Amino acid sequence: MLFDSGVPVVQIPCATVASHLLTTVSELNEYVRPQGAMGIYLADIFSDYGKDGIARSKEVWDLSAIAWLLDESWVPSAVVPSPILTDQVTYSADAARHPVRMCTSCRRDPIFGDLFQKLMRLAAGELSPSWS
Repeated sequence: MLFDSGVPVVQIPCATVASHLLTTVSELNEYVRPQGAMGIYLADIFSDYGKDGIARSKEVWDLSAIAWLLDESWVPSAVVPSPILTDQVTYSADAARHPVRMCTSCRRDPIFGDLFQKLMRLAAGELSPSWS
């Protein structure tokens, strides 16, 4: 198991941390869809997840790891003993275990702000995609 391996780990829990990365179809239609083919593609994928409309938001879990790599202050963390995953699929603690970095929250606004600004710069030709 990863937590038993001793390798350096940064854990970003989904249910209590990455779940803060919520956005809506309306927000993506305003800031992402107008940004060319990439914006249309991303907004369409997001829209397909839920068509129930009113007051609908969805997590974009994947942004959490990228956000931590870009700016650790966007995903605050603490160094803690590596958790032990039990047979009951819960965590147990042992202060003598090797340390891991556990993220404790996500600052949603700067994370989405960075994404939206980069998509705008990409569409304006001010930023080259990393795959080109």
